[in-house]
Amino acid sequence: MNNGIKKIFIIEDEDLIRENLEELLRMEGFKVYSADMGQKGIDLIKEIKPHLILCDVMLPDKDGYKIIQEVRSDESLLHIPFIFLTAKAEMKDLRDGMNLGADDYLIKPYKASELISVVKNRMELREKLFANEEIEIEDKDEKTEKLTIDDQVLVQSSNEVKRIYLKDIVCIIADAEYTKVFLNTGDSVLVRKIIKNWEDMLPEKTFIRIHRATIVNLTFLNKIEKWFNSSYRIMLNKYPEPLISSRRYSAKIRAKLLL
Repeated sequence: MNNGIKKIFIIEDEDLIRENLEELLRMEGFKVYSADMGQKGIDLIKEIKPHLILCDVMLPDKDGYKIIQEVRSDESLLHIPFIFLTAKAEMKDLRDGMNLGADDYLIKPYKASELISVVKNRMELREKLFANEEIEIEDKDEKTEKLTIDDQVLVQSSNEVKRIYLKDIVCIIADAEYTKVFLNTGDSVLVRKIIKNWEDMLPEKTFIRIHRATIVNLTFLNKIEKWFNSSYRIMLNKYPEPLISSRRYSAKIRAKLLL
C-alpha cells in the first residue's frame, strides 16, 4: 500500500460534526474529503478512492446501510475500511452493519482519541492484509496439494495446538493476517493463516470462496438468496448470521450453486 498521505472520506450531514471531524483528521496528517449526502458521497468515493471511509448511518437521501452495500459491491472499493458513525447503539443495528461489511462502529458521542485510534488501527490492519496479498502473488506458482473433506489439520491458536477435521469447518473469515475458523460445535479458532492459503488447500467440491474475506462449507448451506447489486445473501446452519457475497465471486457462486 502507498505509504504517502492517507485519504479519508467522511459522509455526514450535520455540518458541525463533519467540520470538526475534518479539522481533527487534518491535524493528524490525513487528507480529508467529505460529503453531506449519501449519493454524492458514493460518487466522490468512486472518483477519489480513499484509504478509509467514515459514514453516518442516518442520512437524508440514503442511509449508511445502502451506502456500504454499494461500496462493498464495487470491486475497486471493496478493500477500503468502512467505519460507521452512529447514535444507534442497538445490537441488531451493529450486527446488520457488520454483516454488510463494516469494519467498525463509533457510537456518538465519541472521544477524539477513540476516533483517531480506530482510524489508525483499521488502516494498519488493511496495510498488513495488502502485504499478505503481495506475498500471495509472489507465491502463486507454488502448488498446494488439495485435501479431502475427511482430512484433518493441526492449527495453532495462541499456545495451543488443535486438531480440526475439515468436515467440521462451517466457514472461515479473514481478519488481517489471521483467519477465524468457525466450527459446527459453535467454537471458533483464530489462526495465523491467510485466507488464500486455506482456499488453495481446501477441497473445491465442498468449500467455496464467496468474498475476498470469506470461505464457506457447502455442507452447511441452508439458504441462498439474491442480494444487493448482484451479490448473494447466504445462510449457513451452525453459523448465527447471514454472510454477504461480493460481486467479484458472484459468477463462481452461480456456476457452482444455481441451476
